[in-house]
Amino acid sequence: MNNFRLSLEYLREANRTSRDNKLVLSDLFTPFPEKFGLRGDPYLWGMMAARLNYSWLNEDEDEPLSLEGEIKRAFRELTGQNWDDAPDEFQVEALNHGGMSGGWISMDWWRRTGLPLLRDRFDAADVHLRNA
Repeated sequence: MNNFRLSLEYLREANRTSRDNKLVLSDLFTPFPEKFGLRGDPYLWGMMAARLNYSWLNEDEDEPLSLEGEIKRAFRELTGQNWDDAPDEFQVEALNHGGMSGGWISMDWWRRTGLPLLRDRFDAADVHLRNA
């Protein structure tokens, strides 16, 4: 699960800050992954965490969870690219902090590592929130 830990303090805080079993999506972005694909990926990871800081997912069975939808929506807003048909690699000028490869995004990394990591973290948090 790549260093994601749910400590007792985190669970107490999650219970105190969650409303009716909702999860703040930005919590899933901490800690940062140890490796990224291209030089723009860590900046996009941080910007997505900030963008999803006030996004909550309901645990209500009448309202289906949409973790993937929220991630893809934030991705599109921040990169201008649609997740499903984005090129394998592309540059986002806002994520360029210098260098020839600055601001380049790897869809391979996001599809094979980034999104699955967020799903794993969500599943772990979901189990703990349901049992807390």
